[in-house]
Amino acid sequence: IDPAFFTKVHPSVFPEIAWLISFPNSGTSYTLEMVRTLSNQTTATNYGKEHLDLNGNSILLHSNWTNGPFRASLLQDLPTHFVLTKTHCGSRCVDCGPDKYLETPRTFQLACEKGDRIIQYSRR
Repeated sequence: IDPAFFTKVHPSVFPEIAWLISFPNSGTSYTLEMVRTLSNQTTATNYGKEHLDLNGNSILLHSNWTNGPFRASLLQDLPTHFVLTKTHCGSRCVDCGPDKYLETPRTFQLACEKGDRIIQYSRR
């Protein structure tokens, strides 16, 4: 995620990020789809390959945040105060010992903030 992500943006100008932290494959995508459907407002994700525009590019949530989070839909309005944003925050190691998946508070936060941008189907 770009350093600009941490620049305080006034909520009346642009909404803040609210993380929806979960384990992978635990239903987060379905939850976010339900939120978008019921609210008619977009959500976001740290994973740029989940929602691509017609050219195969990640959809930027904010022009200054080129490495995420990424917008789920251009067809729905941006929420006023907070954008619900999917993240898994690292700790994904399945077949390794605790020394490979334990996180400090700082590495956990960094993993929550990490995103992958897709530009014409290539990872950037």
